[in-house]
Amino acid sequence: MILFLVGGSRTFAGQTEKADLIIKNGKVFTANDAQPWAEAVACNSGKIIEVGTGRDIDRLVGPATRVLDVQGRLVIPGLIDAHTHFSSGGRSLVSLSFRGVNTIAKVQEMVTAKIKELPPGALVSGSEYDHTLFPGGNWPTKEDLDKVSPDNPVVIRRVDGHSIWVNSQALKRSGITRDTKDPFGGEILRNPKTGEPMGILTEAATGMVKVRGDEVKSTPSGTFFGPLNMPPRSVSRASTRIPTSSRSSSTISSRRKAGSACAFTRGFLPKDWIPISARAFIRARAMTWCA
Repeated sequence: MILFLVGGSRTFAGQTEKADLIIKNGKVFTANDAQPWAEAVACNSGKIIEVGTGRDIDRLVGPATRVLDVQGRLVIPGLIDAHTHFSSGGRSLVSLSFRGVNTIAKVQEMVTAKIKELPPGALVSGSEYDHTLFPGGNWPTKEDLDKVSPDNPVVIRRVDGHSIWVNSQALKRSGITRDTKDPFGGEILRNPKTGEPMGILTEAATGMVKVRGDEVKSTPSGTFFGPLNMPPRSVSRASTRIPTSSRSSSTISSRRKAGSACAFTRGFLPKDWIPISARAFIRARAMTWCA
């Protein structure tokens, strides 16, 4: 069991505040050097008001108190994951995963199957492919994807997150041609004979791909990508892995990402989509896009 905050019980007009929840008969780790372990916890309005022995906490039982006997189980403070890629991690749960796939033929098979589930021309997204597992270990090409997806854009992120593999349709929709210059800090890998993009973009060049998926939603303020780019089931999955809070290592620096964050604060999304607390860095200029 995981708890949130530790406070102290309060007294009003000589009467001690009663708890609305008491957890007893536990092995409670408090993270307090002066009192590292306790037997019971009293809570009120979502906050811990006292920890101590069973006898200490019994006095906080009121007529509306829910008493939970954990029968010797461990009770600890809420955990905060200090480094997560919440957005991309969530997207990976609803896109194709190529982790461990060791042939291009298998990738093509999976892409073909996915296309059958999507509307015509919709994005096929995936992640975690590793070209070093393919026979020969060479970079794959756009033509490998074109064979099975001439009309749907395909964008597959490499297992290390530092490059993407795309098809001709994705390049076309993004306006990337042989004349497109490499961005600072990134590279468009090219066919050494023709100079044409071969379908691999690294580092900063990955941001040049402008194809977006069917997770786009419309709100009164415009268009944004689901909560922090994640569909609801991704948030629900995260809530089972990150008990109380998550700190995203990503920076909200674009209008699209800012729109996602603003959707939270303006209440455009159902409250039950956000079962955990999430934090992210937002650049000053991005704050103005929420105005």
